[in-house]
Amino acid sequence: MTEPRQATEPQSSARPLIVISLEGFAASSLGCYGSSWSLTPAIDRLASAGVVWDRLIATDDDPVEVLRQWLAGGTSLLPFRTVDSHRPSGSIELITDDLRLDTDEIDEVFDVVDLVPFDLPVADVHATDVPTGQDVQADPSRQAGLNVQADQADEETDEHAAASSIEQTHLAQLMMTAMERLADPEPLAVMWIHSRFLTAQWDAPRDLIPPDELETDDDEPSDEPELLVVDQTLPHQETLAKVPFVYPGIRPPRVAVDSETHPDVVTSWMRTYACQVRLLDDLLAILLDAAGMADRDVVIAGTSGFALGQNKHIGHHCGPLRSSELRLPLIVCRGESSDRQADEKEGSKSQSAALRVPQLHGSTAFPSVLARLADPDAAVVTAAQWACSQEAFEPAIVTRSDRCRVAVSTPRWFCVTDREAEDREAEVREAEVREAEDRDLETRDIPVRVVDPCLFLKPDDVDDVNDVSRLRIDAVDKLVSIAARKNPSST
Repeated sequence: MTEPRQATEPQSSARPLIVISLEGFAASSLGCYGSSWSLTPAIDRLASAGVVWDRLIATDDDPVEVLRQWLAGGTSLLPFRTVDSHRPSGSIELITDDLRLDTDEIDEVFDVVDLVPFDLPVADVHATDVPTGQDVQADPSRQAGLNVQADQADEETDEHAAASSIEQTHLAQLMMTAMERLADPEPLAVMWIHSRFLTAQWDAPRDLIPPDELETDDDEPSDEPELLVVDQTLPHQETLAKVPFVYPGIRPPRVAVDSETHPDVVTSWMRTYACQVRLLDDLLAILLDAAGMADRDVVIAGTSGFALGQNKHIGHHCGPLRSSELRLPLIVCRGESSDRQADEKEGSKSQSAALRVPQLHGSTAFPSVLARLADPDAAVVTAAQWACSQEAFEPAIVTRSDRCRVAVSTPRWFCVTDREAEDREAEVREAEVREAEDRDLETRDIPVRVVDPCLFLKPDDVDDVNDVSRLRIDAVDKLVSIAARKNPSST
């Protein structure tokens, strides 16, 4: 922990700013982003009075790098550190559980850094293997998507089970540290709370999501005629273990989903993830109530998303790269006092009502949003910015990732390759070449298998369901060319 600076009187009219950033934060789990399976009333209230970015795309597949860009400024247009513009108002402080952050870098940005480590060891999810389709099919419990949970049952004792109350959770410890600081009279300009609990430790009480009424048996008599029952049993379904309503273990899943996976597996994992998001929402409501929302600006953002079956995987940074992990939630809500001040200014307009930003932005736009919040009279998004139109191929947001050679998003398209598929095809060709050489056969005629990029229409195809690359080869070629120009390593 760094030592705080000497307390000084604030010399700026900017209100205190609370920034909450989360790794593995799925936009699809928030009501303000259209979720029907996860209730987030506190976050939705902020969104209803603030600004919501619909298409903020990560420029890097590594959430630590995204956060580093945010703290450093992110673009050549904003060469100063993101929070420096708030410094005249008071101390700049960070509360985090992420021990991967470079201590020298964060000490340069923040006056005070509080580290709240997890009680249990946290593995690096980038280094964890995902069960393959073959492994999933080999064992009935794996086929059901229960393999991760089976491992948890072996390794986690009752002591490491989910918390029985929100006060016992790791995130509650993080928020309690924040509330203690907010109660301190020393001037505070920015409190930045960053957590990776969504990718490290799912200890939220499972009763935060009550059982669905549809799950209960209905034995009431019915006047409906009995119809012929068609056998819809899935292959091997008779050997599947019963899928729980929510999973009890605290280790986040990394599960591959295929055609033989039990149909309830994805839903159960979604409910379990929803428990974690509901925990966040409940604690956020408590934090904002203690902080006094009227006098503070609040920012909620994700440094990465989370796959919940959209890419045939459940987990963070696993499976082929898709929009579910690149689309970042961003919600900004200004304090009520700023609205009143803005209304008193002639010619200025308050943004106290909900505003959605439909345009495509890269995650490097985040620092400029924080910089604008340093001016209580500045609009978070101007009318001209909100009303501007975008071309089909501009702007082009290129995402760096170790999972693909090309990942580029434009207002109308998302083009991405699959490095795993490319590697598999390369291995097949290598095996064919070795076999041909062993037989003294010519190897020149063995074709080089090219895995075509996938292409998805945006913004309509939110979850990348329909690959239209075969129909729009021209768009694929142009996007691959754009990616090569902006990121030469993709060629």
